[in-house]
Amino acid sequence: MIEINLLPEELRKKEARFVFPAIASKKVLIRGLLVFFGVQLLLFLWVFAARLELVRVKAQTNALNRSLGEITRLKTDIAVTEGRLKDFRKVTARPFYWTTVLNAISDSVTKGIWLKSLALEAGAQNTRILKLQGSVIGPGQETAYVGKFIKELKDNPALAPLFVSVELSTMSQRKISNYDVYDFTVVCMFQKEKI
Repeated sequence: MIEINLLPEELRKKEARFVFPAIASKKVLIRGLLVFFGVQLLLFLWVFAARLELVRVKAQTNALNRSLGEITRLKTDIAVTEGRLKDFRKVTARPFYWTTVLNAISDSVTKGIWLKSLALEAGAQNTRILKLQGSVIGPGQETAYVGKFIKELKDNPALAPLFVSVELSTMSQRKISNYDVYDFTVVCMFQKEKI
């Protein structure tokens, strides 16, 4: 379509033309670039500091994990120790005194018997046993001496109410110089209510 404008020049509508904005001066451009690079530098420093913090936190986490392993081991040790302490309290809270038991065992020792050790151990079905280990020397009467010792243990008024059974567990022979020595183990099982 063709358009003809017959109006005089001064009355005609002026056409709108696009005018490019004036280019900013060099100082403004330099300042803008400096601000841009300054912001970039600050962001770089912030990221670098964050990475350093991450490395430090990882190192602390590893140290805490090692400490956690040590703490777990110590907790296990404490639980075991508390169990032993509980057993110890149970042993010491009995209705009898160990001095009485040891004195009664000493009184029951017969001629030719030497006690070497005694130990309190766990038996079957949550019971406790007292193991007495010793040696005997006698001219052919070793088994009789051990039998007398077991009979004395069974008949002792301080020990009879404590034990369910008193039995010979093992007996073995060995030589010392020209003498026959018999090593024996006697097992005394405590009554459940006494432990």
